[in-house]
Amino acid sequence: MARNYDEERLLSLRQTTRLPKAQIAVLLVAYFTQPVACTVIYPFIAKLVAELDLINGDISKIGYYSGLFDALPLLSEAVAILYWTRLGETYGRKRVLLCGAVGVAFSLTCFGLSKSLLMLIASRALQGALNANPATIKTMLGEITEGDEAAMARVFSFIPIVWAAGSTLAPLVGGVLQHPAERFPRLFTDDLWREYPFLLPCLAAASVPTVAFFAILLYLRQKLPHVGAQEVKRAPSYGTLTSYTASSRSPSCSSTTTCADPHPTQPQKHGFHWTRLLVVTLINYGILVTLTASFYALISLFLAAPIATGGLGFEPAAIGIAMALMGLCHGTFQAFFFVHIHRRVDPRLLFKIVQSLCGALGPTLSTILFAISKEYDLLGGQLIYVVMVAFSVAGVVLSSLLPPREEASPRGTSD
Repeated sequence: MARNYDEERLLSLRQTTRLPKAQIAVLLVAYFTQPVACTVIYPFIAKLVAELDLINGDISKIGYYSGLFDALPLLSEAVAILYWTRLGETYGRKRVLLCGAVGVAFSLTCFGLSKSLLMLIASRALQGALNANPATIKTMLGEITEGDEAAMARVFSFIPIVWAAGSTLAPLVGGVLQHPAERFPRLFTDDLWREYPFLLPCLAAASVPTVAFFAILLYLRQKLPHVGAQEVKRAPSYGTLTSYTASSRSPSCSSTTTCADPHPTQPQKHGFHWTRLLVVTLINYGILVTLTASFYALISLFLAAPIATGGLGFEPAAIGIAMALMGLCHGTFQAFFFVHIHRRVDPRLLFKIVQSLCGALGPTLSTILFAISKEYDLLGGQLIYVVMVAFSVAGVVLSSLLPPREEASPRGTSD
C-alpha cells in the first residue's frame, strides 16, 4: 500500500509541477562548459607532452604528465569550492557562474598558449580554482525544483545527457583542430598556428563558456533567499538535516481561518549531521567518480601509446573520433534506455551493475599507474590492472550497504 501511495504521489507531481524551462536551459548551457573543458585536451595531450620535450624521448613517462594535467583542475576546484560557495551565498550564485565562465575561457586560452611545463600547470590549476560552476549549477537546479522529488528527477536526468553531448563534441574538436597549419594549410597560413599548434582547439572550447557567460548574464534570474513569515516543511532528508518550522498549524484549522499558536516557536537553523547512510553514499559516489574519471582521463593515453607499450598508437584525430563515438553511445544510452531500466530495476542493483562495468573498463586503460607499471615492470607491467580491479571490487562491496528503493524514497502519510 505504501509503495502504491508513493507511485500515485509521484505521478501526481509529474502532472502538476511546472518548471521554468528557460532557466533550466540556461543552467544546462552553463553546465555544458564542464565536459567540453575537461575532454577537449584528451586527444592531443600525449602529443603535446611529447612535442614540448618534457619526457626527454621516454614515451613511458607520458602518463605522469597526463595524470598531472588531468588532476590539477579537480584538485584546485576541490580546494576553492568552499570559498566560491560562501561567495555565492553572500553575493548571489549568478555572479559565481559568471566568474566561473570567464575563468574557464581564460584558462583554456592560456593552456593553448602554453610553451612550458609551468604555464601548463598554472593554466590547468586556474581552470579548477576559478570554476565552481558544476556544484553551483546543481544547487540552483535543486532550488528551482523546491524539493519536489519528481521534478528534481526530471531536471537532473538532463545532466548526464549534457555531459555526454559535451564529451562527444569536445574530443572531436580537440583531435581535428590541433596542428591546423599542417592539417589545413590553405586556411591557416599565419605563423601563429605553427607557433601554437594546440591553440585553435582550446579557443574553440573557450567559445563555449563565452556563450554561457552571455546566456547567464542576459537570461538567468536568481531568486535570492529570504525568510518568510511561514516556513515550509522540508521533505525527509535521510537523517542528515534537521529542520524546524517557524510555527505549526493545528489540523483543525482550515486555510480560511487563523489559529493562534499557544506556544509559538522561533525559526531555528538547519543542522547537518553525519550518518552511516550519508557516509556510505559518499564513499560509493567517490569510488564511482574515481572509476569514471579514470576512464575518461586514461583512454587518451591508452589510445595514443605505441603498440609496443600496450597502447593502440592512434593519432590525435583518430583519438578524437573514437572518444566522440564513445560519448555518442553514452548519450544515446542515457536518453533512450537508462530511464526505462531505472524504473524497472532496483537502483542499488543497477548501481552495482554500472560500477562493475566501470571497473571492468577502467583497468584496460591507464595513466600515471600505467606509466609506473610499464617503466618499472611491476607485476610484469600489469600492476594498473590489479589495482583498478581491486578498487572496483571494493566499490561493489560498499554498494551493498546502500538502502534499497523502499528505504531511500520519502514516504507520504495519509494525514
